[in-house]
Amino acid sequence: MSILARLLLAAFLLTLLAGCPPRAVLVDGRTMSVEEAARYELENARAKEAAGDYVGAAELYETLARRYPDSVEADEALFAAGGAWEKAEQPMRARAAYELLTTRYPHSDKYPQARTRIGKLGGDRDEALARAAAEYQALPEAQKYPAAVKYAAQAEEAGNGIEAYTWRAEALAVAPDLRRRSEAEAELRRVLDALAPMDLERIQVEPSVPAAPFVDWRRTQLHQEERDWDALEESLAAFAQTHPSHPLAVEARELLQKIERRGEVAPEKIGVILPLSGPYKVYGAQLRAGIEHALQGSRVQVVFRDTRGEAEGATLAVERLLYEDHVMAVVGGVITAEAQAAAVAADELGLPYVSFSRTEDFTAQSEWVFQSMLTNGAIADALVEFAMGVRGMSRFAVLHPEIQYGEEMRDLFWQRVEERGGEVKGVESYAQETTTFSEPIKSLVQRQNVVDRAEYQRKLRELRAKGITDARKRRNALEKIKASVSPVIEFEALFVPDHWKTVALVAPALAFEDVITNWCDKNDIDRIQRTTGHKVKPVMLLGGNTWNHRDLPARAGKYINCSVFVDGFHAGSSRPETVRFVESFQAREGRMPGLLEAYGHEAAGVVRAVIEQQRPVSRRAFQEAVLGVQGMSGPMGPISVTENRQIVHPLYLLTVDRGTIREADPTRPDGAL
Repeated sequence: MSILARLLLAAFLLTLLAGCPPRAVLVDGRTMSVEEAARYELENARAKEAAGDYVGAAELYETLARRYPDSVEADEALFAAGGAWEKAEQPMRARAAYELLTTRYPHSDKYPQARTRIGKLGGDRDEALARAAAEYQALPEAQKYPAAVKYAAQAEEAGNGIEAYTWRAEALAVAPDLRRRSEAEAELRRVLDALAPMDLERIQVEPSVPAAPFVDWRRTQLHQEERDWDALEESLAAFAQTHPSHPLAVEARELLQKIERRGEVAPEKIGVILPLSGPYKVYGAQLRAGIEHALQGSRVQVVFRDTRGEAEGATLAVERLLYEDHVMAVVGGVITAEAQAAAVAADELGLPYVSFSRTEDFTAQSEWVFQSMLTNGAIADALVEFAMGVRGMSRFAVLHPEIQYGEEMRDLFWQRVEERGGEVKGVESYAQETTTFSEPIKSLVQRQNVVDRAEYQRKLRELRAKGITDARKRRNALEKIKASVSPVIEFEALFVPDHWKTVALVAPALAFEDVITNWCDKNDIDRIQRTTGHKVKPVMLLGGNTWNHRDLPARAGKYINCSVFVDGFHAGSSRPETVRFVESFQAREGRMPGLLEAYGHEAAGVVRAVIEQQRPVSRRAFQEAVLGVQGMSGPMGPISVTENRQIVHPLYLLTVDRGTIREADPTRPDGAL
């Protein structure tokens, strides 16, 4: 190839590379560029550190640096890891992080600070440790064991993990008797546990030396902690072959047998992970009741595991269900941390998992994860479909609490409205614990600065024309004018994503500002128009499932009548499937089912139908069969599984009708009743 041709080819390749989009990665169910992912994980680590979880933060920082070593955040993460390990009083881990930074990123702006921290942690004593090694060789054999122990302690104090290991390994090699050999083994394992993974990787050890089995075992443990099952299997096999007579080889072979059997499947056995004890056990009990009700009379075998609602408990439960019980699939996980940990474990193990998490886009993190629970996104979809698709509305407002739920529901509702071509004309918020809503409501209807309104100015001119001279009478007249200025209502419906107790206070507060919400009561609207002399523009109140409480109508009075809200389950529904489920559950349990019982029944029903009707013999076949579920009968109507692996059914559209919550009927002429 000519020089010119080579130059042209090089230029072409550079152009191609310049146009390539950044590599995408999946983090918590979201697709991001490497730099976005690094920044996201850096913020997560900083949040942990700010909360005082220094070990958790340090591990996240190091994970970031390992996953994205070419990211602009990698050196920052390693420096932050060192700082977090220092706060956790683990100097060896801190020094290892700083040393990796100086080795890998010599041009980093953190390099000088990292070198300083290494010195402060004991780097200035490295030369003395090196001299000790030379002096050690000249010692008589009888003095070597106590000397090795002493130098090991000095190395640990200096934060020098590699030197600490070296001296602990030497102490084991020269231990003069069984008692001190046992002590040396314990100290060596302690140091290996404290070593940073990056230091452990640097250790070179001959298989014949006494320390070798402990180094190899610690490396094996790291694979298990990182849930790298392929590497763990390979490492265990190598350990059993290299150290066949070592006491740890028995444990290695037992664990290896479990891992080798991970492909075994009991076709009619499923696992259920729930918080059956601890602070969240009430949720676990409700879900368990629904699951057991769905599986009565079935040949499906169930193994329950308690997670206490904790991430570690969920991970351990999923692993035991696969390795010990060989289940076809796992159902459960309702607390966020618990469900997330179970999803990660299921993905690593290739185990179908049906979660009760409410997290948006929860299933995006793995092809093995399914979701059976009402989500905020589904609520927003149903409300907007009703308001815009059925009622033909296009203009909305949102009044929400300043909490995560309120802000998430605001954003989801707003997004759905704009996607369909509608407008959100106003958004106001209030503090979570407030009991007065005058200010945000006034702002929504432009009653905060009425003196600038044309209506106010007209009435003010009329007042001046009357020539009232008495100051008190004039002040009273001005206040009446302000109160009489009609609200400017540019929206047809108001979305209030809050708990029913707060909604019961908001509804009458709206009426106080002349926002009429019982829009379907024609007689009341006519009366108000005759009384005020104003044309009334009634507003429909919209809400989510947190409204669905029997005491809401009594607390809010007539002001909540005609409102519409959505829930995933309604025990008073007239749907034939729901009537049958409620009656049978009540007969079995002696009480009415709630939302968790209903969703537990639905998820278990899908699993039962797939196992009994499709009879899959592998977990992959089970996963594919669940994806094929369409129109299956369930406790809340026909069940389908979306391409995003969400188990869904038609939601319940509810309304308040003269003091009673009942199902709305969008097919009627009034669109709700």
